Amino acid sequence: MAFAPRTIYNKIFTTNFDDRFNDVDQICYENGFGYENFNITTEDGYILRLDRVLPTNTTKSDYNQGGKRPVVLLQHGLADASITWVINSPEKAVAF
Repeated sequence: MAFAPRTIYNKIFTTNFDDRFNDVDQICYENGFGYENFNITTEDGYILRLDRVLPTNTTKSDYNQGGKRPVVLLQHGLADASITWVINSPEKAVAF
């Protein structure tokens, strides 16, 4: 049985997990994770944006009241963005 190219595309890419137009925070929330971001200005005036993914079923206040977990720093490359770490399913995305 041969499939037309459009049929294969529809079968593979039309799911409820289409994150092409979502931001990092939207992807985190839809997968059950918390999210925070921080803007940090360096001494020379450069503004860095840091994204923090919180564990599942944990609010910011719960986490800050003694939740001890290891910290993992993920640094993307020069021509990349933080969405790289969350764009896949929770089982496969590095940030989750």
